[in-house]
Order: sequence, then structure tokens, then C-alpha cells
Amino acid sequence: MQKAHATGITSESHLKFKMYLPYLVMPIGGLLLLFRMVERLVMLGKSLKGQGAWKDPIAYGLVALSLVLLYMLTAKIDITVALLIMLVVMLLLGMPIAFGMGIASLSCLLFLT
Repeated sequence: MQKAHATGITSESHLKFKMYLPYLVMPIGGLLLLFRMVERLVMLGKSLKGQGAWKDPIAYGLVALSLVLLYMLTAKIDITVALLIMLVVMLLLGMPIAFGMGIASLSCLLFLT
């Protein structure tokens, strides 16, 4: 988006629409999604408070998955090892293998290449 804004790229149509504006939709959408996710987590935390949610092993698995993903995104790790670790963690959480393979491969392609 910054490159499109700096170079002044316009669309090929007769409107000559500035291309940085459509490119700006992705970061704005990501921020809106992040805000909504934080809001949902806060609401979930309030509704589960006092109900013994931490007795469920899935809660610990989700925390472990989050920590593993955070480590792999910040460390220089081989993409094959990252793919295998993410797949194993998701399978241990009970995710179907097709979904686990899809999510693991997409996240490795997006973040580790």
C-alpha cells in the first residue's frame, strides 16, 4: 500500500482511481477483525469466570497452540519443522486432519516464507 501511494499508481480504467485506496482495505479489515476478536475473548472470559473453564484440557491445548505459534512466528525455524509441530498440536486438540493440514500449511506459507 505504501508503494502504491508513493508511486501514485492509478487503475487502468477511465476513472484513474488511486490504487492505494483498495489496497488500504486489507489492513483496515485486519484491524477490525483484531478488535472484534479481542472483544469476543473479553466476553468469553467474563462468561466463563467462575465456571471452572480451566478444568477442561482443551483450554490448556489452545493456550499451548497459541504459545507454539507465537514462538514459531518470532523465531527463525525451518518451515518443515514448523509445519509438523503445528499439525501435531492441532491433531492433539482434536481437529480433523484435513483442517489441521490446511491451517498449518497456510500459516506456514503466509508467515514463514
